[in-house]
Amino acid sequence: MLKALDKLGSLPPQTKVFCGHEYTEANLKFALSVEPENQELQAKMKWAIAQRKEGLSTIPSTVHEELQYNPFMRTSSPILAKLYGSSDPVRVMKQLREAKNSF
Repeated sequence: MLKALDKLGSLPPQTKVFCGHEYTEANLKFALSVEPENQELQAKMKWAIAQRKEGLSTIPSTVHEELQYNPFMRTSSPILAKLYGSSDPVRVMKQLREAKNSF
C-alpha cells in the first residue's frame, strides 16, 4: 500500500485522483482524528460537507490535495512520526491502517 501511494504521490500535482466510491466524508473524519490541527484537512471537510449537502460529488481530488490531508500519503510527516512514535513510513502506515480498521 505504501509503495502504491508513494507512486501516486510522485505524479504531477495537478493529476486528478478518482476513488471508486463516495467515501470522502468518512475518510476525512478519520484523517481529522489523526491530524485535528491540519488546516487543509479542516477546510476540505467543510467543503465536502457542503458538497454532499447539495447532492454533489466530492470526487475527484488532485495529488496535490491528497498530499496535504490524506494521512496515508503523509507517512513521512513529522506530525505522524510523533503520533506513532516512529519516523519509519512503513511503521507509520501499519499504525495508520490499524487505526483506520478500528475507527
